[in-house]
Amino acid sequence: MQQPTSSAPTTHALANTLLTEWEQQPSSAFAPADPAARLRTLAQLVPLCACLLVVEDVNVEADDIRTTLAGATSFGVATATANGPGRAAQLVAAIRFHHHGLAPTSPARRILLSITSRLDAPLDMDELTFVIETVRDMVGEDTEMIFGHGEYDEPAGPELQLCVLVGYGAPALAAAAPRPSIPTPPPGPDGRDAAFAEAARLLVQRQKASSGLLQRELKLGYNRAHRVVHQLQQAGIISTSAAGQSATVLIADEAHLAEHLARLPNTTHINPYAN
Repeated sequence: MQQPTSSAPTTHALANTLLTEWEQQPSSAFAPADPAARLRTLAQLVPLCACLLVVEDVNVEADDIRTTLAGATSFGVATATANGPGRAAQLVAAIRFHHHGLAPTSPARRILLSITSRLDAPLDMDELTFVIETVRDMVGEDTEMIFGHGEYDEPAGPELQLCVLVGYGAPALAAAAPRPSIPTPPPGPDGRDAAFAEAARLLVQRQKASSGLLQRELKLGYNRAHRVVHQLQQAGIISTSAAGQSATVLIADEAHLAEHLARLPNTTHINPYAN
């Protein structure tokens, strides 16, 4: 597993920072006067921070945790590991949420889910789909999801690791009028997603090939963000993920991006709205 650099915060320090920020939110229902409860909360956040932030190739970051906790009256944390045959089923069966704040009385508002696999035991698509669908069933299929995945090189580690953070809203939100669904804009004349160019600019500006970044900054849903990432890969703007290596941005700056976009063909090889 990739270790943090000397300038990076320790996972405990990061967990404490994130918990403190959440406690200071007006929506927080946590009781910081109980030091024992706070220590138990930190004990659960530390492995979450390690799973998300110490493994180099996972494409989520601290701001994704902040986004998940923003406006939450309480939150739940779960981590699990699995090995061998049936490992995806083992993984979801091992999920035990530790809730902090008021007991959830309304559906989850957001979920951050990260799956990492050992380099010599890669996660396959059927396993990924099973885990995502099962977790969605647990927390509510309409919950906004931020998702990350990656690989790590630690032969003695578990084959699969799962980290889940769920933010719950105020009970009053559950009684509010249902939020109208926002249809996905139709593709442009070139067949690409309407957010393609904006997504390309964002990733080039940040020099980070992250679907979580697209979800957070452009307010894209999980499925749409991943379709846009796939189109960006096909267009040669970001690389594809290889074993042991995360995707990277292939364009140096916005000037080069503009030239690259101008040279792209008018159609892509993928229907961005296919299931």
